[in-house]
Amino acid sequence: MEGKIYGKAFESIVTELKTLSTEKIDEKLSSYAFDLDGEFYFYKIDITKNQIAVFGDHLNRLPLYFGSKDQRWVISRQIKTAYFFLQPEISRLNLAEFMVFDYNLADRTWFENIFCLQLDDYIQIDALNNNLQVKKKKTTYNFEDKTKIKNTKVLLEDMAEVFTKACTDRAETTNVLSMSGGMDSRSVAAGLVKGKKPLLGVTFENAEKTALYDGIIAKEIADALTINWQKISLTKESFNYDIASLMKVKMSIQPCRFYFLYQFCNEVSKKFGSNIIFFTGDGGDKVFPDLSKNLKFNSDLKLFRLIMKENHEFTINLAAKITGVSEKELEKQIFSYIKELPAATSAGKLEQFTLRARMKRYIFEGEDRNRNYFWSTTPFLSKKFFSLMMHLDPEIKKQKNFYSDFIAHINHDVASIRNENFSKGKLQIGKGLYSFIKKLSNRYLSRKSKEHLKSIFKSSSSPNNSAKQYITEIKRLLPINTLLEEKTISRSLNNYSTGQLSLLLTYLKAYEIMSTNRN
Repeated sequence: MEGKIYGKAFESIVTELKTLSTEKIDEKLSSYAFDLDGEFYFYKIDITKNQIAVFGDHLNRLPLYFGSKDQRWVISRQIKTAYFFLQPEISRLNLAEFMVFDYNLADRTWFENIFCLQLDDYIQIDALNNNLQVKKKKTTYNFEDKTKIKNTKVLLEDMAEVFTKACTDRAETTNVLSMSGGMDSRSVAAGLVKGKKPLLGVTFENAEKTALYDGIIAKEIADALTINWQKISLTKESFNYDIASLMKVKMSIQPCRFYFLYQFCNEVSKKFGSNIIFFTGDGGDKVFPDLSKNLKFNSDLKLFRLIMKENHEFTINLAAKITGVSEKELEKQIFSYIKELPAATSAGKLEQFTLRARMKRYIFEGEDRNRNYFWSTTPFLSKKFFSLMMHLDPEIKKQKNFYSDFIAHINHDVASIRNENFSKGKLQIGKGLYSFIKKLSNRYLSRKSKEHLKSIFKSSSSPNNSAKQYITEIKRLLPINTLLEEKTISRSLNNYSTGQLSLLLTYLKAYEIMSTNRN
């Protein structure tokens, strides 16, 4: 076993596993794993039959990579290990897809023969014949099964109880929470305090000061809960070192714009040690909103255009140009994925995209980055709370104060503190106006213009300052790469957003690692 299971004694798990593992039907082990709360994998190894099976938790929360080539197979939690074992070719088409979204879709990676285990899959291996198969779990989620609730008060009480238990089940001796001024992390803080668990709060302030008001409001939340809180100020002095650290473990998987979070995790580890439970509010933005966005149309083409408009970094046209692939082939690959999402309506498919692509291939990877320093977890994605929230009728989630009412059932004072996402200093705008501005910017502004608008609202430094560092490193590495279109990129370097620049640098840094190790 790898990972953690919560709310159940380890001895009882071992006993149950011993019973189940003697049976020939692997699906029973898969169903057993699905019903547990945690982030883990079971590896069942049958030496007499030369067979291996791998089963994950209800969402396969820990990223797992696998592949085979030339009668060799590999399973690893690290993409780098899988790459250097198989030495596969880079798929230009999959790299272009990564440039579009910041992550790959389905089980794809940049590499021809390496895949990422999806939400509802498990692995079976016949080691004698070098045969690796991916199978579907028989027990999994039906996200289209929604429940109407008449008594919202009882629902909120149940939610608060389940959430608080998920917090306390995960807590140990030293619990550290990454706090912002938003709703997600304050929910976790309130849940841990209500569960009478020791808690320390930390908030980072990055060099660009884009999280300036996070610190101000996080301090208000900490004071309301009477917990110790610290602000960690980050710098750009270790820009290249931090990016190199990120690429060493997340090569080709996570964009290098999150380099500063390695500095943050390193500082947290220095202050509190590695034997801590690091809590985050990850997943709150997936279980509370109506992910279907109340879509009324039923057209895969319309849905494709909506997803592209709201989620792209590079457009399909630009991604195809800089990677040297066919624009039609790239569009076909992305459209096919959206069309085949397991839901009957466009609303259901949009929800599936958010969970299977944005959450599984993006959010989970960021969470796993933290685990290079300490164990990281979130109660929002606990088995019982996630199940409860994902089966709620969307009409309930659209109630104006649904989220704040939930927090109020845990701690009323914390619920009344302003939300950082809609605040600038003493100014607080409504959620509706914020959403309206965001929708307009998605429709009419370029990625670079959106970054400038956000910096103005946040009173942070200009994105141009960060862009200069990216551009310097890109110019150094671009001439020695053999895949990206150097002339196309060089002509537009000053017009790219920092998000787009970070994607280019992600490939170039990963390519540098691959080339160095091969040589």
